[in-house]
Amino acid sequence: MLTTNAAGLAHAARICFLGLLWAVCASAQCQQETVNGYGFSSTSIRLDSNHVQAYGQSWTAGDIYLQVTTNVESWQQLNGSTISVGYNGSNNPGSTAQVTLTTQLDPNGAGSYNIYSSHWFYWACESYTQNLGNTMGGGLFVSRPTISGAAAFWWLGGVLADEGYYAQSGLTASAMGASGTPSWSASTVTGGGAVSMSCNPCSYNVVTSTAPSNGCVADVAVRANYGGFNSAPFNMTIVRPSTMTLSQSYPKDNLDGPGYQTIYQWTLTDTCGNQDTGLDQHEEFGSWTDDYYASTGVHNNWGQPAPIARETPDASCYDSIGAYGFTTPVPTNPGSTLSGVTVMHDTSWRYVVGSLSQGQGITVHSDTQQWYLDHGRHQ
Repeated sequence: MLTTNAAGLAHAARICFLGLLWAVCASAQCQQETVNGYGFSSTSIRLDSNHVQAYGQSWTAGDIYLQVTTNVESWQQLNGSTISVGYNGSNNPGSTAQVTLTTQLDPNGAGSYNIYSSHWFYWACESYTQNLGNTMGGGLFVSRPTISGAAAFWWLGGVLADEGYYAQSGLTASAMGASGTPSWSASTVTGGGAVSMSCNPCSYNVVTSTAPSNGCVADVAVRANYGGFNSAPFNMTIVRPSTMTLSQSYPKDNLDGPGYQTIYQWTLTDTCGNQDTGLDQHEEFGSWTDDYYASTGVHNNWGQPAPIARETPDASCYDSIGAYGFTTPVPTNPGSTLSGVTVMHDTSWRYVVGSLSQGQGITVHSDTQQWYLDHGRHQ
């Protein structure tokens, strides 16, 4: 607090102690009467979750019947930069001039808030302005609310969990000085990741992936809002198994009795380029076509295989296309020159991971599965 006095001529302001407050102070004398002037800037306080408030005051004491105008101008500052300004002057002798500045935290954000004030009074008998000086209020550091939890999780085509791969993340909001229970929101981009939320408002929220990110990018931003004051964005990447790369030296065309078995092996990777080990796998067939009938007018009797499902400890994916023991036509062993006679195919053949069950999981590869007379191909 500042206190100033003057007697005809201005005296330098001095620091003084008034009650429990430090202030600027001065006094002034006119016609053998004395008026004391005071100035004070308050400590900034958290008014609610989204507002900070502080005030500056100027007032007089002494022979207050003298016509004295008290004045105060205050600046609210964030990290040393002014964000709002206020002025007040009071012509009522003995009254207090006060400027109260209330600042909304959003969009101003986190940082150190304080108020800075300039104080003076004018007394008519001397046509004189007495400058009390400046005061700085105590600061308040405001942090944004935070969110913690897994920032990367999975899209498995609607499957919530498979072999340690989870399509959900539990998020915890921390108020960091705010009050109440937060509401939640998610910002997404077109063609990118998306999530659903288990509750709103709440302090702990389980978010579930509903679409994968557009590559290995954090394109989902979740925020917790306390009374209008948002947390920093919690950026999340929703990863998906995405690519099957054919392993070296595959496919392999093997003898199988009087027929053949063609083996395929691929390596599974995700949108972040990592190998995905241990996911459950299965194949799904599309529509079947009898190529042999289309070319000869005679139906083949090879039959249609049952779809396979497998558990695997690594990132390998497998398929086999084989034929033996059939009569129309009779399959043959693969030779140095492979036959071009087509027998049947299904399209679209799909390889699905994340589940052992038909109709569940995420498709990572699709093509046409073709049976020839002496070998099989994915094409």
